[in-house]
Amino acid sequence: MASHSPRAAEDSDGQVNMIKLTKGDVTMAALDVKTGKPVWKQTPDLRTFTQIVYLCYANETLVAFGARNHERSIWHNLIGFDARSGTETWRQTNDTGWGRGGGHGEQVKHPVIVGKTLYAERHAYDLATGKLLEDWTFDYERSGCGTVTASASCLFYRDRHPTMFELAGQRQTKLSRVNRPGCWVNIIPAAGLVVVPEGSSGCSCGFPMQTSIAFAPASDVAR
Repeated sequence: MASHSPRAAEDSDGQVNMIKLTKGDVTMAALDVKTGKPVWKQTPDLRTFTQIVYLCYANETLVAFGARNHERSIWHNLIGFDARSGTETWRQTNDTGWGRGGGHGEQVKHPVIVGKTLYAERHAYDLATGKLLEDWTFDYERSGCGTVTASASCLFYRDRHPTMFELAGQRQTKLSRVNRPGCWVNIIPAAGLVVVPEGSSGCSCGFPMQTSIAFAPASDVAR
């Protein structure tokens, strides 16, 4: 994704806010991995993305996800594209219920894709159609900064401490009560483990342990 805004091009430090970035045409392109040649180019309208924008991909669907302030709360914006052509296929916007001006990264939360579903606090969407899944809601008022990561069956995030949320039963479990994750993507589910590299030592929050931790399934530990 590239901006053709003159104001963005002239920015001296590269820290361009979204309003300046989307002032001119924004080009989104797909390149052939072998040749580097463009497969397609599109100019999506991202002017409502005033806080942040991320691109997420799965199952031949590309999603632009971002946030904006509207009245007294933060709203999420989502645009779905056919990844094979770049054609826009759906749009969604929803109120998160979070107030503006929060101090824990409320405007830069990152979504995750699990299978055919995109999860974005506090909602879930059908990846192919953008339809809001009415029977799923994330009701926990979690405490602290950091963003959500996911495995095939669980979400992971900070709720003061490292926390796991089982998608099937919608049940929340604390993985630890003696430490905290870092302020961004800091809980990594991979290869059957949940790894939390130390990322809290530069924070003023008081927790008894500042160390990297790896969690394994209880059945594996027992063996």
